[in-house]
Amino acid sequence: MATFFISTPTRRRRSGFTLVELLVVIAIIGVLIALLLPAVQQAREAARRISCSNNLKQLGLAMHNYHDTHLKFPYAYRTLDSPPGPSGVSGGQSHCRDTWFHRILPMLEQNALYDGYEADHTQFVNNISPASLMTIKVSSLVCPSNPEYGGAGANQANGFQGTYGVCLSGSGTTGVTTATAGQGMFFLESKTNLRDVTDGTTNTIMAGEGIARPMDNVAGHGDLGQYWGGASWGGTGFTTAEPPNTTLPDRPHSCKSTTVLQAPCMSTSSTRGEQYNFTRSYHPGGVQVVLADASVRFAPETIDTPLFQNLGNKADSNVIGDW
Repeated sequence: MATFFISTPTRRRRSGFTLVELLVVIAIIGVLIALLLPAVQQAREAARRISCSNNLKQLGLAMHNYHDTHLKFPYAYRTLDSPPGPSGVSGGQSHCRDTWFHRILPMLEQNALYDGYEADHTQFVNNISPASLMTIKVSSLVCPSNPEYGGAGANQANGFQGTYGVCLSGSGTTGVTTATAGQGMFFLESKTNLRDVTDGTTNTIMAGEGIARPMDNVAGHGDLGQYWGGASWGGTGFTTAEPPNTTLPDRPHSCKSTTVLQAPCMSTSSTRGEQYNFTRSYHPGGVQVVLADASVRFAPETIDTPLFQNLGNKADSNVIGDW
C-alpha cells in the first residue's frame, strides 16, 4: 500500500533587527558619539592653539624686524599729528591714533594695506579713505579660537579687529593707556629699545591674547584689538595686573558687548586714563603670550599674580621664578 506524505510549507524566517535591537544599537551609537565628541573638540582646539601660537610667533618676529630696521620697537600709539612727512618717521606726519599695528604691517607682508594707509592724510585713522581699508583682515592677528570679532571702533561698525595686543603695564591699571613712560614695553609714543628691557627678554611679556567681543554696540570702542580708532581707550594692549582670564571686567571707554561670559566688560565712559584690558582667550586654562625674545609661552590662569605682574614690567629688577 502506497504511503503519501503531505508536505506543509515551512515559514521562512526573515533576517533583521527587532525594534528592541534597533533601539539598543541606536543607544550604543549615541554613547559612542558622546564619548568621541569631546575628543574631536579637544583635537580641534589643540590645532587652533598651535595656529594661534604660530600667529604670535609671527607677531614677535615682526616686532624684531621692525626693531632691526628702526633700532626701536613701535609705539603703542600716537595721538597728535606732526609736521607733514612720512608717517611713523620722527618729525613726519602720523595719523592720530596710529598704532603698532599700522607700523608693522610691512613686516606682516601687508604692504598693499600699508601703502594705502600711508597714502591717506586724514587726521584720524577711523576716518581713513577709502574706508574699505579698515575692513581688510590680517589673519595672522586673529586667534582661530575666537569665534567673534569685528568692528573698527570709534563709531565704525564695520572693520577689522584683531585678538592680539601689546603689554602696556605690569601692575598698573589707571593711566596705562595714556602713560608716556609705562612699565610695559609699549606705551603712548614709546621708543623702547632692547637695551631698555633690563629684566631680560625671556622674562618680559611683549604681547599676548585678548577676546574680541561681537559688535552689539556700534559706538563701542576700546576693546583690545581695536586698532582702527580705539587706541586711546585701551585698544592697543593690556595690563598684567590680573592673571589671565580674570573674572574682573575689562574697562574700555564703551563696551562692544556685555554678554560674553569669558570677557566681562564695564564701560568707563571717561575720556582718558581710566581704561584698561586684561589678557583673555578661549584656550582652556590660560592664554598665550609672546616674550620679548619672540618666544611664545602659555600663561596658565593659576599663575601667581605678582609673578605675572613682574612679567609685564620690563625693568623692575624683580626675580622671575618658574612658571
